[in-house]
Amino acid sequence: MRLRKVYILYWTIVILEFLSLQFNLWELHIFTNIMCAPVMFFVYYKIVKNKLNLLFLAIMILLYATDIYHIIIVPTIKNTFCIYLNSVAYLLILKMISNGIGIKSYKNLDYILVLSVLIVFTFLSYIFYVTNEIMLEQKIEYYSLFLFYCFVVFILGIVTTIKFVLKPNFSNTNLIMVFACFVFSDVFYLVSLVYSNIGVFSYFLYIPQLLVYNFLVRFELNKLKIFKI
Repeated sequence: MRLRKVYILYWTIVILEFLSLQFNLWELHIFTNIMCAPVMFFVYYKIVKNKLNLLFLAIMILLYATDIYHIIIVPTIKNTFCIYLNSVAYLLILKMISNGIGIKSYKNLDYILVLSVLIVFTFLSYIFYVTNEIMLEQKIEYYSLFLFYCFVVFILGIVTTIKFVLKPNFSNTNLIMVFACFVFSDVFYLVSLVYSNIGVFSYFLYIPQLLVYNFLVRFELNKLKIFKI
């Protein structure tokens, strides 16, 4: 099967996920969440063949485990399993992308980089302020874990921004999209747990979860300069 056809299959799955949320088709929702990551991993594997990046593979597995968890167990505000999984995944991503930022790169700091970091800093600060208010209102029992998770996301956002500004190529553009998917999914995951009666939040939770695999694979393949989709 040609890789382009597999890639078309991936986008078909994303469209089916949207339809499953639109019409409350639970079985279809299960199917799309189970199939999405393996389809994109197949694309990645067929291109790199036996040159797998084990760090990248671990990230994919952790994110996929979160998706499967959402299917097997209905998450609640008191369940921390997804926070642990995503924290490890984000830390591994930090390790992966930090390797490409040398100390010498910071000598080229200019107003564009400073302004970009300041914008991202302000945006994330506001997001975390809002989510923090929600967590305090719910009187959660694992507040310190939540703060650690926010710190990891915050650092990931800053490093991702720096990496993109210093080297604005196609690979790092996909990395920015990966982070955007994480923020949307995480924020609306929390909001959906508190305000479960507002169904539109599910779109901003589940769709980014599927899109992130596309951007992750594109980031890795473009970084290796073997992108063939």
